[in-house]
Amino acid sequence: MGIIYSLILVILATLCFYMGIKFFVTEKDSVKIRKYIFAIGLCIGTWCLCYGCIGFCGGHTDVAYTLRRIGIIGVDGYLFTFMYFVTEMAKLKPFLGRSLCTLAGIMSIVDWWFFSQPVVDEFVEIDGWLTWYAMPGIARVIHNIYVAYLFFVPAVLGIIDYKRAETKRQKAFIRLLYVASLILIAGSVPDTFFYLIKTTAIPTSGMAASISFFVTIYGAKKLNAFDITISNIVQQIYESVNVGVLVFDTKEKLMQCNPCGEKLLNIKPSKQTIGELFVIEEKEAQKYFEGITAEKSAEELTVRTRGEGRVCSIKTTAAVDNYKEPYCFVTVVYDLTREEEMLEEVKKANKAKSEFLANMSHEIRTPLTAVLGMNEMIIKESHESEIIGYANDVQAAGKMLFSLINDVLDFSKIESGKMELVPAKYNASSMINDLVNMTSTLATEKNLEFKVNVNRELPAELYGDETRVRQVIVNLLTNAVKYTKKGSVSLDFDFKKTDKFSIDMIVKVKDSGVGIKDEDKEKLFDAFTRVDEKKNKTIQGTGLGLSITMSFVKLMGGNIELESEYGKGSTFIVTLPQKYEGNEVIGDLKERIEVSKNNNGGQNAPLYAPNVHILVVDDVKMNCKVFKGILKSTHIKIDEAGSGAEAIQKCAKNRYDLIFMDHMMPEMDGIECLHELEGDANNLNLNVPVISLTANAIAGMKEMYLKEGFADYLTKPIIERNLVNIIKKHLPKEKYSLKAPEMESYERPTAISYDSSRSGALSGNKRAAGTVKTAETAKISDRGNQNQETPSKRSIVDSLSEIKEINIDQGLMYCMEDEEMLAEIIKEYAAGARVKELEEAYNKKDYKSLEINLHALKGSSKTIGAEQLSENFKELEHAAKEGDKAKIEKKFPALLEQYKEILDKLGGICV
Repeated sequence: MGIIYSLILVILATLCFYMGIKFFVTEKDSVKIRKYIFAIGLCIGTWCLCYGCIGFCGGHTDVAYTLRRIGIIGVDGYLFTFMYFVTEMAKLKPFLGRSLCTLAGIMSIVDWWFFSQPVVDEFVEIDGWLTWYAMPGIARVIHNIYVAYLFFVPAVLGIIDYKRAETKRQKAFIRLLYVASLILIAGSVPDTFFYLIKTTAIPTSGMAASISFFVTIYGAKKLNAFDITISNIVQQIYESVNVGVLVFDTKEKLMQCNPCGEKLLNIKPSKQTIGELFVIEEKEAQKYFEGITAEKSAEELTVRTRGEGRVCSIKTTAAVDNYKEPYCFVTVVYDLTREEEMLEEVKKANKAKSEFLANMSHEIRTPLTAVLGMNEMIIKESHESEIIGYANDVQAAGKMLFSLINDVLDFSKIESGKMELVPAKYNASSMINDLVNMTSTLATEKNLEFKVNVNRELPAELYGDETRVRQVIVNLLTNAVKYTKKGSVSLDFDFKKTDKFSIDMIVKVKDSGVGIKDEDKEKLFDAFTRVDEKKNKTIQGTGLGLSITMSFVKLMGGNIELESEYGKGSTFIVTLPQKYEGNEVIGDLKERIEVSKNNNGGQNAPLYAPNVHILVVDDVKMNCKVFKGILKSTHIKIDEAGSGAEAIQKCAKNRYDLIFMDHMMPEMDGIECLHELEGDANNLNLNVPVISLTANAIAGMKEMYLKEGFADYLTKPIIERNLVNIIKKHLPKEKYSLKAPEMESYERPTAISYDSSRSGALSGNKRAAGTVKTAETAKISDRGNQNQETPSKRSIVDSLSEIKEINIDQGLMYCMEDEEMLAEIIKEYAAGARVKELEEAYNKKDYKSLEINLHALKGSSKTIGAEQLSENFKELEHAAKEGDKAKIEKKFPALLEQYKEILDKLGGICV
């Protein structure tokens, strides 16, 4: 039986060494406690090993005494370390703690010196097993006092620590230490106090010490489990985080999954593949983990789970070893189902808002279009400078009003990220003139002084998005006048050069109005927000102006500064980067404005050029018809070519003054055709300006076309004024005049009258309701109404109001308000010549051909007023250009159905 005791002690010693070292290595985050546990493990291991080996030393008492001396080092070392540990936990005052530990250290040395002497124990051999009798004496007394001290003091300190403990887990740990101590006391009785009954010792104290050590380790681990350590935090996050965490092995099989992941996917980890968990194409699933490293994550995917079909976002990273090789893959899964549902709700609400805003703007723009159309007739017909001046003011204010009406729609575009800048060359003095005319009228109505100060050195010809620049300044000026009851409003233009061809245009709008409170300045540029509402409740406004202004300024790369004192006024300083051309400066603005007002012979007079020959190249016949209709009154001779090849043939036979070339055409696009013409020896038009026609009115397009060799470019749908201006720009002046000879009469579109009884469309009875007649319309009438619309054409236009997808105003605008031309264009469009080509390109996956056809339909749809259809064609055109197969597959069938539905509706009114 004694040999078994010794074997047990050796085994327990080994476990103490192992567990002490393991705790020290694995519990790196618990710096102090790991040191104590390690020291206690070494001491108890030494104690048990030495006393266990004594049992095998029969006949060698000298060796047994040596082992005993070493074993007592373990005993005293354990007792001292335990004392030190409990003192640290009690958080005593430094002096008291050091004193108790110092006393314990001295007592440990004294105890070892006396208790390790041979006279303390007498070894006896029983059946080959060496044990001992505990001998009475001073050494035994000293040892018992030492043990009592090292049990009593920690017991008292434990009570103190227990009361100070802040958490239940700390108190539980202290209770476990008491249990460990009681186990040690109970186990020490057989080999420490049995001398009193003259019995040989049984080495149970070492066994009890080992068990108490195991209890202490258990308590320490329970305590550490909730320490603020990296490992604990990671574990806590893994188990409680509200996202799924999936762990795949290097064979791409699911090995672990946190509770959220199990709930989200409704699974238990059983070596599933990524394709078995989520709806992913088989090929994509097989390649999903390829190339993932510690530095490179997998591309984030939005997928649906198999089973419940929840919408999720997944992203995977690799966990790597010391050799930078992945040993597992961690996939984080975000549940987006609720967000997706909310997004759909927001989209529906946004769609409803957009439809309302579009209808509202339509109601306002319809009568305004009629007003501006009639005003345009006054400008063209009048020869009195004063009348022309008034009409110019009306025209400028009307344009500004159009711009303001579009603010609401602009805000929707800004929200959706669809707003793009369209930079072009513009005249600074003309823009400032319009701003001054509009603002001076508003200021005069409120008896405000309006001051204008313009740096004479400001470049006259600027390059930027004039429309957006105007909108920014108009919004600021309008607000300044609205919120100023008395005093003045001032507009200052300054600039500073940033490089050879660029400036920062600095616009300052100052008023003596109500001013802005400091707490309102931050929310001033928020959408649908009006500051100091109570004080300004009588002032009308949507709260969108400054929000749009800030968005436009940021879009143009500029910034806005605000200086304001409540009750005294505000100053807005806008800095806008603009390019400039030439060395001409704005000079005396007042003189320039007068010249501009009286110079009616340039921009607005009708063009007359019977000796000019133009070639227009476009594969869409409808576009050619619009082009010819716009120039009908100019008497220009116009040839058509439906392809690049046909254009080359015509250029080999005819000499033209100008060539207009569509960019996107099948087989040979406009750029390729231009290059072919440049290298064609039979071309009779080598030095003739070629102007690109394009529906891509985005930044950088003009530079691209000029680089390819075009003389200029014109955006589609074509607007009369832009087309006439570009013709005048590139024709020699002797080739045209700005007024037809007296004996010649040319046809002009009839002015439009607005009937307020008809909502959302031009009145079908507008001629009976008081049509405005010009000299030309009178002549036409006198010739027997030879140019009046046929009943079928009139009914086509009147019936358009029944088709909600068509914006009649837009269609008429692109047809110069000529209903007869619009009817012809509608009939051409309704033929649906592109349907077959669209379907073939889609079925054959010929994305280049699909892009060309979508591009053509984008422009022609916009020309007839099918705005939304045009936008849809534009979106898929971009997808075809980018090779976005998924988007095409998803959206093309519905778009084709939408197109066919509109063709059916148009076909019904064209019968």
